[in-house]
Amino acid sequence: MYFFIYGTSLKTLENYVLSDEKQVVTLKQDEIETLTFEKEKIKGFISVTKYSSDNNKYAQLEKGVKLEGAEFEIYDENNNLVDTIVTDETGFAISKELLKGKYTIKEIKAPLYYVINENTFQTEIVNHQETVNIDITDDNIILMLKLKKLDLLKLKIRTIFFIILKIFIINQMYL
Repeated sequence: MYFFIYGTSLKTLENYVLSDEKQVVTLKQDEIETLTFEKEKIKGFISVTKYSSDNNKYAQLEKGVKLEGAEFEIYDENNNLVDTIVTDETGFAISKELLKGKYTIKEIKAPLYYVINENTFQTEIVNHQETVNIDITDDNIILMLKLKKLDLLKLKIRTIFFIILKIFIINQMYL
């Protein structure tokens, strides 16, 4: 005598995807049959879109323009670095596939003529294959040059230019 039984998962652990996979097993007298269901962990992505918070006269970009070249680090809830992403020419960056959980995003490099946004951003991946987006703005860099009156006869013009150039190089600015 044989019996056919259909098996499926009704419940799973909270960090795993509940599958609708069905399996059939044929039961025979005095035999033990085992059903095995492979479970997949819940994973998703974090994306960042980077914007200019104001008109930027140095970069010649308007408020709201998406910015290329912003670099971000993504940390898990145990403060482990899990990914580093950089915005592309459309101001968009996306992480590798990450496990379900809470994450912190921190900007570590701003685009040219912008300052790093010092805020940290919290987000959470809850559903399988979801992409959680965060919009972040950067403020313009403010260039200030303070000059001191010097005796130009004692200081060569070449030296003055070198001092100014060094200030711009340190701040990653182009003349």
